[in-house]
Amino acid sequence: MKKLILIGDSGHAKVIEHVAIRAGWRVIAKLDDKYSEKILDAKGQIKGPTKLISDLLDEETYVLIAIGANRVRKFIFEKLNFPIEMYATVVDPSAIISEDTIIGYGTCIMPIRL
Repeated sequence: MKKLILIGDSGHAKVIEHVAIRAGWRVIAKLDDKYSEKILDAKGQIKGPTKLISDLLDEETYVLIAIGANRVRKFIFEKLNFPIEMYATVVDPSAIISEDTIIGYGTCIMPIRL
């Protein structure tokens, strides 16, 4: 199972987490600077500040910025400065996508209905 770290832990992140699980990902962490230290929640996920990300990344772990505000997402993307291939592409199984569509890294395609 593919491992995923979400950057952000608010309402938008909860929706993306739901989509990621439906798409076969295992969310191992939600990193958000509202946390000051690393904690383990009831689901076994790590929650903590974004600075923990380098400790959690490996060859089988991807990142997705799960923040609804476009400007904030762009700021975090630029701040992290990771290679684009480290970003997950998450597609809900109910999504209807044209065969000739190209989906870029760091994209989450939501379900028809949630």
